[in-house]
Amino acid sequence: MKLLVTYIRWSTKEQDSGDSLRRQTNLIDAFYAKHKDDYYLLPAHRYVDKGKSGFHQQHKAQGSDFRRMFENVMSGAIPEGSLIVVENFDRFSRADIDTAIDDVRQILRKGVSILTLGDGELYDKSALTDPVKLIKHIIIAERAHQESLVKQKRIAQVWNHKTQLARELKKPMGKQAPGWLELSEDGSHYIVDEDKASLVNIIYDKRLSGMSMFAICKWLNEQGYPTINQRKVRISKTKKPDGNWSALSVKHILTSRSVLGYLPAKISTEDRKTVLREEIEGFYPQIVTDSKFYAVQQLLEETGKGKTSSGDHWLYVNILKGLIRCKCGLVMTPTGIRKPVYQGTYRCNGNKESRCSYGTVSRKLLDTQLCSRLFSKLSQLHDEATDTAKLDELQRRLNTVDSELEKLTETLIQLPNITQIQEALRVKQEEKDELIVQLSREKARVKSVSSLDLSGLDMESVEGRTEAQIIIKRLVKEIVVSGNEKLVDIYLHNGNMIRGFPLDGKDDHTLTLEEATDEMQSLDDMLIFGEPVTRIYPAGDMEEVDA
Repeated sequence: MKLLVTYIRWSTKEQDSGDSLRRQTNLIDAFYAKHKDDYYLLPAHRYVDKGKSGFHQQHKAQGSDFRRMFENVMSGAIPEGSLIVVENFDRFSRADIDTAIDDVRQILRKGVSILTLGDGELYDKSALTDPVKLIKHIIIAERAHQESLVKQKRIAQVWNHKTQLARELKKPMGKQAPGWLELSEDGSHYIVDEDKASLVNIIYDKRLSGMSMFAICKWLNEQGYPTINQRKVRISKTKKPDGNWSALSVKHILTSRSVLGYLPAKISTEDRKTVLREEIEGFYPQIVTDSKFYAVQQLLEETGKGKTSSGDHWLYVNILKGLIRCKCGLVMTPTGIRKPVYQGTYRCNGNKESRCSYGTVSRKLLDTQLCSRLFSKLSQLHDEATDTAKLDELQRRLNTVDSELEKLTETLIQLPNITQIQEALRVKQEEKDELIVQLSREKARVKSVSSLDLSGLDMESVEGRTEAQIIIKRLVKEIVVSGNEKLVDIYLHNGNMIRGFPLDGKDDHTLTLEEATDEMQSLDDMLIFGEPVTRIYPAGDMEEVDA
């Protein structure tokens, strides 16, 4: 008996539940039923490529079943005399003629035959010298390739036209839309479902109040809210679902820029990187304010998956999270917290191992002094033009890197074997990826709050402390503490720093404001702090000043 090898492929994921798999499977099963005395099947040699394009050669990529089958033929794991059955040759490839024929020839040379069930033709070693069979195969391969070319061209034309209308006229591209929107009867615009839009805003408000994604999910299920898109969770045989909301569905809503009105960018399904269409601003009606959306992004960046670290009491909301460091350079974290009111201390992570001698500092003292005496006044110094300039600079750098990448790519096409160019291209791509991350973070920081005022916040509530955390991160980049001296250095996002801020409130300390530029700060800015600022230094001038 000979080994029977089966290969099935279809191009799009939409065909998963359609006729393609069923049709190809039925053909193979019918053949095996008639010839099971001559052939045997092994599970290891049933090859299936789901949603793999033969035209784009996805089915031959690393990890695909076609590649695994082909390598097994070449290595002898599929022995000489075996038979590969396939619906038609276009299951193997819709590439150009040379590529398609080369695959078949290599298989036949190994003594493995191919049977196309669609027309009942058998191809074995003799086909290599049979011009009639080869010509027939060439015609079949060419026809399949040309059909794919025409199909791709038509799809591209339709897609480009729809994209142009969407970008210029904001015309809907189809019925598909976020769950809080409905397409109008004439298909000309989207209509907001106010109840669902309200629920989306409730979810954002819950996250800003300090609730984790998991807590929000639990609350939504307990309240019996239907999901935005009406989807239902899969029912497990061993566990009954608690509701249709999941933490993943909550995360999707909290991170979707569609709530701001953006049509998401379309990314290639082949490499998951290539942008086929940039996102389109103003395509959908906006249902969440910019400040609310970006405030949530700030929280998600800090907390990762959206879990709260220690509990839902206000004591566990660290308003300086991710900002505070000891003078020795290590991170400081709150310790010794005790309900209902004891806030504990900020302790250096090196303190336990006796690697730090700068001491601890009262958490209540540091939070209160910074918020009441410094941060409330820093907002008066905040200049939105500085934030805008920083965003513009990052965007300029990103545009420059894009231009350099384009030139390197053109050079690589002409000189594909130059390893130095390939390495330069890799490094430049990494630089671009990093700039994209930086730009995204800066946009989130700048747009995260509409007000920089801390005075009206309840610092003994989860909501108040969470909002304070967002506001502080808008202004402050890093806080360096000397616990023994009770002195703090504050580094701002605009490049300036405040050195020697005293936590004891005494006036016998020197407070200096070091600028990011060589221009001198005005006297009015010094007086805002209410401290004896004796002198202001340009950045880089770090000489000590006597009080």
